[in-house]
Parts: sequence; structure tokens; C-alpha cells
Amino acid sequence: TFEADARDVTTLEPILAGSAVVVSCVGPHHSPALARLALMLGAHFVDLGGPLNDPDLAERAAARGKWIVTGAGLAPGLANVLVVLALEAFDHAHSVRVLVGDIPAEPSPPFNHRLAHSAEKLLDDYTSPVTVLRDGRIETRDPMTGIEPVDVEGFGAMEAFYAGAGLGALAGRLAGDLNRLDVKVLRYPGHAEQMRFLLDLGLADTTVLDVRTHLTYRDVLIRRLRQRLGGAYRDAVVLRVDAEGESGGHSHRHTIRLVDRFDEASGLSAMQRCTAFPAA
Repeated sequence: TFEADARDVTTLEPILAGSAVVVSCVGPHHSPALARLALMLGAHFVDLGGPLNDPDLAERAAARGKWIVTGAGLAPGLANVLVVLALEAFDHAHSVRVLVGDIPAEPSPPFNHRLAHSAEKLLDDYTSPVTVLRDGRIETRDPMTGIEPVDVEGFGAMEAFYAGAGLGALAGRLAGDLNRLDVKVLRYPGHAEQMRFLLDLGLADTTVLDVRTHLTYRDVLIRRLRQRLGGAYRDAVVLRVDAEGESGGHSHRHTIRLVDRFDEASGLSAMQRCTAFPAA
């Protein structure tokens, strides 16, 4: 076991040398550099997050005969697999709705949430547009919108809203074949309002605070989120896929529901299990 800074490529190089596959579980901003390092060392690269915004990486991977696989976590990742599984139940599918959330087993106000991954990833999700399908065509929705109450068995009243990541490139693959695709995150009631307040104040902006510092408003918010919402806790992952379509000449609905909780025996969190297992 080694401990190293994900930004320190020089230190990581001898550690990763000889690896067949490099799996990245760190923040999304580190992924392109880690992917380049993996390719340089002759390894495949798997990332739990969304697409890497580096068009040169695909050419490098192809030239070396290596794979770069992104979206291998929960959503995108496991959620995508279950969407495709649900679609296989139909001769012709019309719509799919996905609700997915990583939530604390014991929520506490005011945010009613904890950090299952990085604070950077949370803010990226809450400030990035969401891809959906309407009438078979790709559309986008603003993050932190479309808030609606949802009752979840075993957890009670929750809220669902649009937020970043979603299903990655899957919407593009299904465009033209599927009429409607919707994906929202699940949180405890009140969380979206609390986070929206912080974002509306501009605290997720990348503007530098002052000429005497390199820190941005986003940097400070990230540090405070880590302090307030970070640390070990017992969690749960809830994932529900509702698909509608036709099979055998009849219309019907197919539902897949997954609930995973913190495993007391192994000490593995639900989020660890629902991201590491798909990646593996």
C-alpha cells in the first residue's frame, strides 16, 4: 500500500509502473493527467466519473491499443447498466425515469447530507447541466431545478432534482430510440434549498477572493464542505429505474429497485460498494 498525492505524477509513476489497469477514484480535475500517465505506462484507465475533457486522450489510447473507460461508478455507471437491463424487457421502450441518491442513514440539518465522494464532485454536479431526452431528442436541464417530492420506501419523504453527472453519454446513445429519459438525484427534503442558497450567493464561483490570495470562492466553499460534511458515517444508496414500453403487443411498466446500506461486517460504505463493484 502506498500513499501519494494524486497531483504528484513524478511520485505516482514508479508506483503505477507495471500495472495493467489504473482505476481513478479521486476528484474529476485530476483524471486527465492520471489518464495520460496510465497510457504512458502502457495501462488501461478506468474512471468513476464522467467524460474526460481532453480530446487528445482518445487518439493516444487508440495509438497504444488501450482502453479509457469513464462513467464506471454509480451514476454514471451502475445506473446505466440497470437502465439497459430495464430496456431489455421491452420490444419497444418509450420512457425511462431514474432516481438515484447517496444519502446518510441519519440525516442532520441544515444540509441533511454528507460527502460520499469529493466536495469538488458535489459542486460539479450541482453546477453542471443535465442531459435528458424529450420526444427522442437531447435537451438539457439546469442543475438544482425540477425539485419534486418523492416517497421512498424505507426512507420516507425525500426530494428529487436535476444535478450534473447523470447517465453520462447514455442519453446520446438512446436518442431517436427512446422517447423520454429523465434522471434526478435523491436527497432528504430541504437539501436543495440550502445548497441553492449557497450557490446563488456566488460561493461556487471560480473568481479569486482578493488580489492578495490565489484562493477562489469555490476553494473556500470546498474546504468548508469538507469540514462540515466530510468524515466517516453510515450511508445508503438508493437507485430506482422505471421504464415503460410495449412487449408482446401490450403496454407495461418495468421497475428495478436497488437499496444498499453501510456494511457493518466489512466496514464498507454503500457508496464504496456501489462504485467499486461496477468499476471492477
